[in-house]
Amino acid sequence: MAKFYAQKDGLGYPIPGTMMSNSVVPTGTIEIPAQDVVSTKVHPQRLRYFVRKDKKGNIIPNSLTISLKKPAGLVYEFKLA
Repeated sequence: MAKFYAQKDGLGYPIPGTMMSNSVVPTGTIEIPAQDVVSTKVHPQRLRYFVRKDKKGNIIPNSLTISLKKPAGLVYEFKLA
């Protein structure tokens, strides 16, 4: 099963546009879970991270986005632990 991941910025947060998939997540990247993940760690600028999902709950490839508010539609939100 494919796992999704993204490269990290200087603060350790995922970078949109770098989302990829593979059966193994490379070291030095962030795995993107196929579920909502809640954490107490908040981005310094209060940015939130989302990936779009299809009706079956699967992540849509290259759909990583950053927003201050939850976007409309089917999405998973994830935060760094």
